[in-house]
Order: sequence, then C-alpha cells, then structure tokens
Amino acid sequence: MVLFHSAVLVLIIILCLEIGDLSVRALLLVLLSCGIYLPMISRLITRTLDMFEPIVFVNLSLGIMFVARPLSDLATRETVHLGISVMPQFDYTLAVALAGVVAFQVGYHSRLTLDAFKNYAWLLPRPPREFRSGRAGQLGILVALVGLGLFGMFIMQSGGVATLVAMASGRGASDDALFLSSNGYFYSGILALIPASALLFAAGLAAKRIAWLVGSAISLATFCGFYLGRGDRSNLLPLLFRAVRYDKRRAPALECRARYAARRGRGNV
Repeated sequence: MVLFHSAVLVLIIILCLEIGDLSVRALLLVLLSCGIYLPMISRLITRTLDMFEPIVFVNLSLGIMFVARPLSDLATRETVHLGISVMPQFDYTLAVALAGVVAFQVGYHSRLTLDAFKNYAWLLPRPPREFRSGRAGQLGILVALVGLGLFGMFIMQSGGVATLVAMASGRGASDDALFLSSNGYFYSGILALIPASALLFAAGLAAKRIAWLVGSAISLATFCGFYLGRGDRSNLLPLLFRAVRYDKRRAPALECRARYAARRGRGNV
C-alpha cells in the first residue's frame, strides 16, 4: 500500500512538472502535492492512519481543489470561468493554498496547538459523556430552519417560486447569473439540510421519537429532490460519507451487544 501511494505521488509530481513547464507554478503544484500526500504516506508507514478520520477527506478535497483542478485547467487551457480569467491570480492563489495546507497539516499532526492552548482548556465547556438526544433534535430543527431560511431568501431575491421550479428542473446557463448576483451563504443554505437530517436521525433513534425520524426523512428528501432535479449529483456525496461514518461509529456498539448476548446465552451474566 505504501509503495502504491508513493508511486501515485511520483506520478503526480511528474504531471506537475510536465504541465507546469518547470516554472514557479510547477514548483507550487509539486509542493502542494507533497504537503497533502506525504503526511498520509508517513501515517501509512507508521500504521496510525484511520481511513475514516477527518484528515483523509480534507486532504482528498484539498488535492482535488488545489492540485487536480489547476492541472486540469492548465492541461485543457480552460482558464476562463463565468467569463473571468483565473490566470492573473493563478500563482498567487496556489501560494496562498500552499500556506494554508502547511498550516493545517502542522496543526493536525503535531501537538504544538494542543500544548499551546492546554492551559486554556478549562474555559471551554466539557462535552457530555452521554449523547443528549433532546438537544441534538432541537439543534437539528434549528439548523434545518436556518438553512431553509437562507435558501428561501435567495429564492425570493431571484424571482420567487418560478426561479425555484426552474432551478429544480435542471442546470442552465442562466443559473450562473443568479449565483453571481447573490451571496454564497444564501444559495448554499440548503446544504444545511445534511447535518440537520443527521442530527434528527441520531436523536430520533436514541430517543425513539418518530417525529424526529420523520423530520430527518423530510430534510433528506427535500435535499435529494432538489439536487437530483438539477442533475447535480456531486452534492449528494456528503450523504455517502455520513452513512459510512454512522456505520463505523455504530459498529463497536453492535459488537458489544453481540458479546453481551452471547455471554447471557452461556449463562455468564
């Protein structure tokens, strides 16, 4: 596995040098690739990497945004997006991204941050030892209402129900004008239905409240219906990550229950 990922990193570096034409731009892309991939490889060598921990998904996203996408833009020469050329700020953006990647990797993999702020930990409230289903359900409802409220403001500013129907009927060239005339906090508000659905689902299972499970299903159906209608399947990927994460967190509990049942069957409890 380590050899495979090392070979992939070497291939990415070769692509960066080939497409970037041995320039400062190519160097930035190489450093970004190493900054994102090398920590993962080192963790694989020490066998301390959990494929479901946040760093895996964060580095995957960073690699797509700041390595794969720039390489694609340079290779295809499609450097004009929404009528704006990205080339004047291309190298500057890569440099800023590199600084952010380095800072993130240092903060995640070292104890510098923890040691610097451990004396102030008492200022923060301690997380509860048990899952508070009541608060989780209330927070899920609040997140859903805030997200729908922000998205509703975007729809009302953009033309009302007619705009919503047009957007849910498929992607079109006119959508870009709607997004450019608004704020990302508004038209991205519907994404809040993902964490809202997860909170309501977990709270409903823990408290055995059908209303929260129904709310989770409604939030999920609303989100999927909108993006499936638009044909924008990439926004459905977080749902897959949520299902995998829930299954991973649930597995130890199921294993403990199975062992307990086995011991009871043998009369050891």
